[in-house]
Amino acid sequence: FLPPVLEAGGGTPLGSGTLTALHLLGKRLEVYRQHDVAHHLPWLLIISDGQESESHAEFAKAGAAVRKLEAAGLIRTFVVGVEGADMGQLHT
Repeated sequence: FLPPVLEAGGGTPLGSGTLTALHLLGKRLEVYRQHDVAHHLPWLLIISDGQESESHAEFAKAGAAVRKLEAAGLIRTFVVGVEGADMGQLHT
């Protein structure tokens, strides 16, 4: 197995990407429930520089959605900042 070489190229739709991830997690959990499959608490891992490049409104919406799911105990989120990341922004 040769893993692909990944290179950053700028442009981070962090808000819409996070909302897409939450949507996909929700769909997967629904499949588990439909088939009575036991599962663990889902994890969301975000690796970023914290710079939203498309929509700050989507970024705020994603942050609110993550906080709501975390507070309800429905998801566990881990945020990892790359070198030079704006960690204050990532924790909003």
